[in-house]
Amino acid sequence: MTTTKRALFERRFRQEMGTRQNYGDTKLRVQQNDPRRMELYWLRRRVFDREWFLHRQEPKILRLAHGLAMYLLEKPVWLEDDLLAGVYGFTEYRHSTPFSFTEAFEAYRDDGGDFDAALVEQAIRMTDAGMAGIGSGLHVVGGFRRALSLGVSGMRRALTEAAAGEGETDFRRAALLTLDAFTLYVRRCADEAKMLAVRLDTGPQRRAALTELARACDWVATEPPETFREALQLVALLHEVISTEERCGSLSFGRLDKYLFPYYRRDVAAGILTPEEAQALIDSFWLKLAANRWGWQNVTLGGWDSEEGFCWNAVTRMCLDASRRLRRDQPQVTFRCHPTMPDEAWEDVISLLKLGLGFPSLYNDEQCIAAKERVGIPRRDAEEYGILGCVELTIPEKEYSHSEGMRINWPKLLEVALHGGLCPLTGLRFPQKEPRPLDSFRDFEDFLAWFEGEFLFYVDILARAADEMHTAYCRHYPIPFLSATMEGCAESGRDATEGGTIYNHSCINTAGQANLVDSLAAIKEFVFEEGLYTLPELAELLRSNFAGREAERHHLMDHCPRFGSDDSCTALMTRLHELYCDYLIHLPNKRGGVREVGYYSVEAQVYFGEATGALPDGRGAGEVLSNGTAAVQGTERHGPLTVLRSVAAMDCSCLGNGMALDMKFHPQFFANPEHSGKFRQAVETYFQLGGMQLQVNVVDKATLEEAQREPEKHRNLVVRVSGFSAYFGDLSRGVQDEIIRRTEFGG
Repeated sequence: MTTTKRALFERRFRQEMGTRQNYGDTKLRVQQNDPRRMELYWLRRRVFDREWFLHRQEPKILRLAHGLAMYLLEKPVWLEDDLLAGVYGFTEYRHSTPFSFTEAFEAYRDDGGDFDAALVEQAIRMTDAGMAGIGSGLHVVGGFRRALSLGVSGMRRALTEAAAGEGETDFRRAALLTLDAFTLYVRRCADEAKMLAVRLDTGPQRRAALTELARACDWVATEPPETFREALQLVALLHEVISTEERCGSLSFGRLDKYLFPYYRRDVAAGILTPEEAQALIDSFWLKLAANRWGWQNVTLGGWDSEEGFCWNAVTRMCLDASRRLRRDQPQVTFRCHPTMPDEAWEDVISLLKLGLGFPSLYNDEQCIAAKERVGIPRRDAEEYGILGCVELTIPEKEYSHSEGMRINWPKLLEVALHGGLCPLTGLRFPQKEPRPLDSFRDFEDFLAWFEGEFLFYVDILARAADEMHTAYCRHYPIPFLSATMEGCAESGRDATEGGTIYNHSCINTAGQANLVDSLAAIKEFVFEEGLYTLPELAELLRSNFAGREAERHHLMDHCPRFGSDDSCTALMTRLHELYCDYLIHLPNKRGGVREVGYYSVEAQVYFGEATGALPDGRGAGEVLSNGTAAVQGTERHGPLTVLRSVAAMDCSCLGNGMALDMKFHPQFFANPEHSGKFRQAVETYFQLGGMQLQVNVVDKATLEEAQREPEKHRNLVVRVSGFSAYFGDLSRGVQDEIIRRTEFGG
């Protein structure tokens, strides 16, 4: 293998496997000392392999349903506490999740369906070059509220009545099979609690708790919950089985406080539940979620709706309190903010944020609701949005939109355009919309208009290729159990991945926006205004990665206009943002929905950075890219308020899949009580200006550097990455370095 081909292979492997491999390795490492969870890991693999073979003549959706049903039948049952049943952990996801993008593509290409293989192969070459990453997998908020309303028996009835009226489908058969298996599993949990309750060594207090747990499981195995305990128990067990059906990365809960509060209020009024008992149940649930480490399980709290006003209740406060006391990386917590939000809510939110866990992330209801309306979702549904995984806006139980379907590396598109369609790091060459010599541009506006055409040319190829992948995904990786909870699937007879639910959009995300904007600003200033370089000279300087010309590189870095500090960059960002969003929103997908845009990078700022050569903003080849919508790390020259104004200048109602703005504050900033009020004022002003989202790390550089050198001293250090929080020690060295490099405000 030649050096170039080896480098290409290694880059492609990292791009396909980076997040997934880190995710799996981390979870397995955490579970190594837990024999019971490791037993489940291998049991699922054995059972799914066996059922996949035994039912090889049946459609894939039924083969997967048989695997899940038999796994639930054979799965050992144990209770980790006396309050709630349900055991979470990482397991093996053979057959239900593609191991890599290439594996999925090979399956799709040969299945004989309506699939444009040539278009996807072109996109694969573009991912090889680091221009994009194409994802797949289960990112959805299931129908918890629907399940609470109907119960398992009601969900079964919806399927059987639809089958009687419109005929049996493979999905309806698979969904019924998995619901029946769920009922049997929950009854086994009840039986385990009953057995423990009658043991001679079980004391009266524990016996009463186990008896109540058994009663709750017996009831919710088929019926809609009637009490707070039953409601939370059903949510916990549904999440366990949903997480077993397919890899739990970003499976989330929606507005937990809103749909649980009616049960709490009724029980407290009836005298059958105390606030202390409810808090203990929520704590139990939080600890179960924490066992699924690095799982991006998001709970949405607060928020406005036109019927009930702002959601601020006892359950909201207990959820915030559980996160504050337990201090785990899971669940992720999102708080929906609105001008009617009470002072008490702000105090509790900032109290949790100051602990340095990276959450709650803060969302502007007015912009988020507008963003969902913009993609055709009625106001009433848009008001129910919840946060999925990292930062994605979704409509719980009604939307399946492949929120991680595609991520485009913005500055890489400029690199390829500047080099005539060539990717210097890999030697791969791509067609251009309008090839032009670099010395042919009259002025910057001429150059920018040309680049915008090239930019959209590549975006179009990648977006349409992702659509091909999403359309074929349902034939290979359906989710019948989760789909049984979703509105519309029973009636349509189709899995959620197949377009069976109400909203079936597609999502395109980004990385490195600030690097692209800063680079365009550098071209404008240093080429077309100052004449420091010609465009061909600058391109050659970048191709050589500034070899022997470090002084010129530092001049570019130090004097380049910067997004988050300069109005010229804000104008450029706004222009590209409008161009990009307008094009994608008007590009329909093949599943009957539209495109939703997301501005967040997860960890792509690191592995996309490895695949991107030198840029006109002075960034060297292979270095990290900017994170989410934030400025390039360390370049914010005028403080946090200028950054907030720059981001808010964009029309964030275009971002139907959400955004991430990360900022880092020194703990000393919040040590001053007055600063909490100033922080609140800054956030409220940012939201009034049109900002959508903000998330904050409260940690100092010295602590992060020490945690990198001596991780054993900082095992419980949780930080915000890009849309999610994680234990610092679980992150790759590249991601750790990127967080350390971020500007630290308030020190």
